[in-house]
Amino acid sequence: MSPKIMTGYYKENKDSSCLYNLFLPDLSGLDSSSGEIPKILLIHGGGWTAMDRTAMDGIAGMFVQKGFIVCNIEYRLAPVYPWPACGDDCLMAAQRFIDNSLPGLENISAHKIFILGASSGGHLALMTGLRLPRNDVHGIISISGIADPWRDSELNPNRYKALLPDGIDPEAFPGAFINPDMPPILLTHQYHDTVVPIDSPLAFIRQARDAGIRSVDTYFYDMQRQGEGHAIWQPEFLEKKRILYPDIEQAVLRFINRILKKQQIPLPLPHEARYLGTLKTFSSKEIHSSPVSIGFEGLDRDLFHPEYCYDRLAEAGFKHARVQTGWCKCEKVKGTLDFSWLDCIVDNLLARGIQPWFNVGFGNKLYMPDAYGETAVGHVPLYYGEEALEAWKKFVRELALHYKGRITHFEIWNEPDIPAFWQPRQPDAAEYARLCDLTIREIKAVYPEAHCGGVVASWKDFVKIFAEHCDLKQLDFYSVHTYLLPPESGYGSSSWDEYIHTIQGYFAGNGGSHIQIWQGEAGLASWAPEHYWMVRRVRESQRNQAVWILRRILLDQSLNMPVTSIYQTVDMMEKSYQMGNSTQNRPALQGILNGLTYSPKMSFYALANAISIFRDGIHPVPEAEIAFHMASSYPVDRAVPPIYGKLFQKNKEKFLFYWSGSDPESAEDPVPGMRLQLKEGSPDSWKNPVLVNLLSGDIFSIHSEWNGSVLEFKNLPLTDYPLMICKQESVSILTA
Repeated sequence: MSPKIMTGYYKENKDSSCLYNLFLPDLSGLDSSSGEIPKILLIHGGGWTAMDRTAMDGIAGMFVQKGFIVCNIEYRLAPVYPWPACGDDCLMAAQRFIDNSLPGLENISAHKIFILGASSGGHLALMTGLRLPRNDVHGIISISGIADPWRDSELNPNRYKALLPDGIDPEAFPGAFINPDMPPILLTHQYHDTVVPIDSPLAFIRQARDAGIRSVDTYFYDMQRQGEGHAIWQPEFLEKKRILYPDIEQAVLRFINRILKKQQIPLPLPHEARYLGTLKTFSSKEIHSSPVSIGFEGLDRDLFHPEYCYDRLAEAGFKHARVQTGWCKCEKVKGTLDFSWLDCIVDNLLARGIQPWFNVGFGNKLYMPDAYGETAVGHVPLYYGEEALEAWKKFVRELALHYKGRITHFEIWNEPDIPAFWQPRQPDAAEYARLCDLTIREIKAVYPEAHCGGVVASWKDFVKIFAEHCDLKQLDFYSVHTYLLPPESGYGSSSWDEYIHTIQGYFAGNGGSHIQIWQGEAGLASWAPEHYWMVRRVRESQRNQAVWILRRILLDQSLNMPVTSIYQTVDMMEKSYQMGNSTQNRPALQGILNGLTYSPKMSFYALANAISIFRDGIHPVPEAEIAFHMASSYPVDRAVPPIYGKLFQKNKEKFLFYWSGSDPESAEDPVPGMRLQLKEGSPDSWKNPVLVNLLSGDIFSIHSEWNGSVLEFKNLPLTDYPLMICKQESVSILTA
């Protein structure tokens, strides 16, 4: 049934008036008095001087089809009606919408609203939502909106003369209304917006961030993929009803559904499957143990602000963080070591229940004056004379002594098989073994209980030579750094499992069977520049980053790796990134937090979901017999990908994960109707089964059938990210 659209006009007094379209969804079968029907107010843009409510009809249509009541308004325009006319009109419209005093809302009891505006409408959405009582507003969404006037007014002075003929009034902008009780806010913006500079929302975000307010979320994107300029709408619809770019629309819906605790990502499930709620996540202090680590690298070069990250990481539940020790930053005067900057990081992480582990390196310009860059990244002390080598030994010895009892694991150097991190010579595995041996001797001389490890980026032959030359009795773990696409592939091997087993064989063959293999660094950028070393078809996608990370964790944990560390906490956007022989002025965006706003990306939430499952003692069940059968309706034009299934157990509870091995870059739609069979000795582990979407946290009830020794699930969706099946009692569910 088509939605009902009612057009109206109301005039509160001689100084305020508003036109509106009210979109009512098909309410048949819904209890309209239950308060469960969401409401959203739409505010058009046009620089406060142009456009009308029809500019938002496309967005209104999208929301009403999803069951929202939509009020799409039109306000008085400048310069005929300068500020505060437009703001007063929007505020009045919102109040009438909240009170259900518009014709057509007589039987609706829901009061709270979302407010969404685009461009200058984003400014009005913020001004409306921040001035309403907090209990009346679910959340505010500004799409490419004006949040702070100062930078924008320098570039577009005439725009503000129309709105504010007497000059900029700070009370006419959202910064004046920042407060700890603000409703959740989503700001979407293009990094290189040519109409509204990104400085405008960033100024507001930084004000809120510096005030300790963490209710501002962001979705920033790059127009090198999307188009040009002040892009909000899909270009092909500009002459028709304007429709948002799909990823902006998805970001908006994720934000709304997270607040409403509703299903965030639709899956093709049978009609009998019931949505139950979302997966409960846990803070670091609520978790006893977890194999999931986060990269806290780059602070040796001051590449981000750690103070904005600690609480975020604790919120997601991380138990480990990889921290670089920065010899150059610790010793700025010859012979004087100062660890105070590192103490601050270590103490802040430990206070939140996160155990740091050290990556020990790099060079020091005091002893390597000709080294590239400010901090001699990747420059090896073996090659700079006796004074440099003795200074290095003193540094690592004093580092170990200073952090004895606080840090348990020390990883020596970073990616020595890559020229950028082995300067000024070419990578040499035997020489790296020499560096490890002498470094570990210094550490264990003062801290015998320390666990020390080596590292490689990817090169298997490098590991083989290293294992033949290193004193493996002193080595406790060895990190691999994995950026494979797809994640299941192996470096020079047919699979990831084979790659790891090969490395384990190198160590075992040289007396190092005790050495643990860690995933020391792994990730996928949500955006990458042209000519990036990792081939990308889609240069920007928060979704693909989150999908890749989930698959990486499942693969590593199926091999019982003690640690999987994801690179990294924050996009490196505040300064250039230096390596041993080059500088990246705009590096790929690897962070799980936005590098300008420190707000979560999709991967942050996906990791919190994964940590919720892989906490406190879950372990793989080897040799589980799992069979998959594709539906006959599988698209004939799509190649059938490999399907992966992994079984885990915690106490007597079992967790079954499965996913499509298609390239995460393809972002293919989920496939319905798959059948999954698990050879199982007893059905007791699978009573009241649920399906958990690890990407979103959505949880659904599903059905199973027991046929002797085989457990069967029918009509399951197949996605390119892990879905999990377990008993309902095995997960904690948050309901709306």
